[in-house]
Amino acid sequence: MGLISTRVFPDRGGPANHVFNLSVNLSSQGVSNLIVACTPQQGVPKVLAQRFCRLPIRVPDQGGLIALTLFSFAYLVLGTASCIGHFLRAKVDIVHAQSPAISGIVGIVVSGVLRKPLMYTVHGLAGPRHPWSKNGGSIVQQIVEASVLRRAKVVLLVSSDYTQPVRSLAPNATMAIVGNGVDVELFHPCANPADRESIRKHLGIPADTVVMVWVGNFDLQEKVLGVIDMILALSIVVNAVPTPCLMLLVGSGAGSASVEKLVTDEGLSDSVRFLGYREDVRNILQAADIFILVSHHEGSPNALLEAMAVGLPCIVTRIGGMPQIVGEAGCLVEPGQIQKIASELVRLASDSPYRIQLSQRARTRALNHLSWYRVAADTIRIYSRAVI
Repeated sequence: MGLISTRVFPDRGGPANHVFNLSVNLSSQGVSNLIVACTPQQGVPKVLAQRFCRLPIRVPDQGGLIALTLFSFAYLVLGTASCIGHFLRAKVDIVHAQSPAISGIVGIVVSGVLRKPLMYTVHGLAGPRHPWSKNGGSIVQQIVEASVLRRAKVVLLVSSDYTQPVRSLAPNATMAIVGNGVDVELFHPCANPADRESIRKHLGIPADTVVMVWVGNFDLQEKVLGVIDMILALSIVVNAVPTPCLMLLVGSGAGSASVEKLVTDEGLSDSVRFLGYREDVRNILQAADIFILVSHHEGSPNALLEAMAVGLPCIVTRIGGMPQIVGEAGCLVEPGQIQKIASELVRLASDSPYRIQLSQRARTRALNHLSWYRVAADTIRIYSRAVI
């Protein structure tokens, strides 16, 4: 199996996390694979050392058109050459590229040279205009996206929300939905109440406080819109629940400034804490009572999967892959339904037995349906059909 990506963990991003965990769990199920990707900023994880073909370039975190153009050219040349060389020696049966589309372009060339089927996983689309965003991609981006989608034997989607945008660019594409997964051994509930209280004490959270947590990227408009809905709902909750409530916002980005202003305007400065980007997300989830993610668009969000594995009752919007992730283990609302968000928060904050019930369901669902092992098994079945 030949896996192509621009990034791989420990670099941040959904595709980086996906290709890393897919590779590890393909190997655990007897499927040999190689990854071709740029050198991670923090070095290559030891678990990938024997099957990671490192390109001598890094994805630029910042930079304008010139930096992006130079990187794209280098990635296309080096990525294509590396993939052909390594995949040919390894005798791969399938070429599997992860979005963005530049990886798919490399995949088209490599699959053509090796005469092997191309799989392409969509984590996001730059081409068509989305209902949650004011702007669509350029004509060039749409042409590139369409080229990759039309050449792939199977297009794998992390969320059903991408079905229609993909269909608009590639009407005859064969699609399959395979969401992200979660490491259920790394993300788990605290073993005992004392451990949880120790984490809360370290974070400066009083023992009697109901803690709600959001994890996300303040640079994405669709997420910021959801955070604004959360803050407006919280202004209702703090007056309806006798127990002190605290909302933790984990993440960074330009959009946090407008949210901070809203928190001040609503008089919620004592009830909302901005934690910024954190490396200890698991501990923060373990310290919380409720997870909330009411974005106006999501695919298969890692933050929700991690919250489920930790055993948090979740309030999410009925969009993307979130209803399928949550199942019967959480509360679903429509985007922008502030009163409904508030009523669900009030119920969870006030009803401890209900919280415990949903918590148990969340952990059970993560173990049975949401692990990376399960994602890899589903992907293997698609591989098997593709090589027939």
